Amino acid sequence: MNYYRLGFTESTLLFEYYLITQLNINICYSADLVNWLYSTSGFYDKNIKGSYFDFDYKECIVTDVFNEYFKKILDICKRTDCQLRLNFHNHILDKYKNYINDFCAYINKVDSHKSNYLFQNDIYNIIENNNLLIINNVGCLAKENYDSGNIKKCFKNFPDLKSIHYLNTVYSFCNDGPDNSILDTANKICKEIDTVINDIDVVIISNGCYSLLLADHINKTINKQIVILGGDLPFYFGIATNRATSTLINEHFISVPDELKPNNYLKIENGCYW
Repeated sequence: MNYYRLGFTESTLLFEYYLITQLNINICYSADLVNWLYSTSGFYDKNIKGSYFDFDYKECIVTDVFNEYFKKILDICKRTDCQLRLNFHNHILDKYKNYINDFCAYINKVDSHKSNYLFQNDIYNIIENNNLLIINNVGCLAKENYDSGNIKKCFKNFPDLKSIHYLNTVYSFCNDGPDNSILDTANKICKEIDTVINDIDVVIISNGCYSLLLADHINKTINKQIVILGGDLPFYFGIATNRATSTLINEHFISVPDELKPNNYLKIENGCYW
């Protein structure tokens, strides 16, 4: 079964979208989370003014891009047969806890905000003896670590693979990207995926708010094992980042070179993903 994960900002805004659009509850979106979405997740819409925590959330939430995105994400969560991990901010859980069960029933996913966590060995069991594709901008480092054999020095239990491939996407933080919006860019990435996916068995995606859109495209077009991970992906492949503070990091881990970091990377949660 496929494993999908949605980050804290996207999960919480999705839940608020559900309350507003499906239950017709008169609440306001969390203004701070809307600003997080446009600033640090990769979500962007060039029809909206702002670049970094300076967005008028009331303007954002009525746009076609914002509503189409969350309509798509809610539909994916509801119709896809997968293990789904949602991550809600506690203040939302406390305020609207009476609706959580309704939400889980609506998307037909039980306790999706409490369980369905994949650990490192779970990931290794999934990818073992398979052709692996990593969709993430440090995927090239994961391939380098595996092909050189260095990954076995980082983790002795790292599995043998048939092959490892990667697909770099784009950085679109701070409401800036190569197209008009995240939806246009996601469609372009899906076309790139189509050119490399045939010989792949397992796809690991760690691509911020693009992740579910890309996973859904793969799931609908070709049968592959799909795993969506968050910021732990580099650690699992022997790549040290500012987020990885584990005592398991040793001298064989490699770092992310500057050329693979976005220009504004320090603005993105203090550069923790690199």
